[in-house]
Amino acid sequence: MSECNCNTCKMSRNWRKAKELKDIQSLDDIFNELFSMYEHAQLDHEVLQAVMDGVWPNSVQRLEHALTKAKLYEAKEVDENDAD
Repeated sequence: MSECNCNTCKMSRNWRKAKELKDIQSLDDIFNELFSMYEHAQLDHEVLQAVMDGVWPNSVQRLEHALTKAKLYEAKEVDENDAD
């Protein structure tokens, strides 16, 4: 059975190995990478929340665009289901 090669699983394996070997530099590198990922995810969340709250520049245009895409996607799904 092969190992999962997604970034999360690879990082988890690297973290466990570095912890087992007491490799402080590798642990520090992994921590810095994880914290960077957290910072980016948190910023993405805050920007998206600001768009939803209507306080981000061009929020209305962004939301209208997203709604148009969602309606087109929904219409496509309905058309495909009608073909059955």
